[in-house]
Amino acid sequence: ASYKPLLKQVVEEVCSAERPDPLDIEHLSAGLTDLLKTGFSMFMKVNRPHPGDHPLLIIFVLGGVTVSEVKMMKDVVATRKPGSQVRTALSHRLT
Repeated sequence: ASYKPLLKQVVEEVCSAERPDPLDIEHLSAGLTDLLKTGFSMFMKVNRPHPGDHPLLIIFVLGGVTVSEVKMMKDVVATRKPGSQVRTALSHRLT
């Protein structure tokens, strides 16, 4: 058995070149444009935005993370999606 940290799994899923639909990440519509897209999606196929489409990835963690976990996330983004950035927001201080 091997251990793969949850944060690493999430970042790898977002930065995946295969672009599968993320199972644990949900897109919430905001604004009139997104509301109209959501309404039209019932009648025609409208693709939801993928988190990997943006050059900035913000991950909010309830609780704390270690410095090594933050470095691991930055390393994954640097290797899988060069030119992108990852920012980590925490509800508690870094441990």
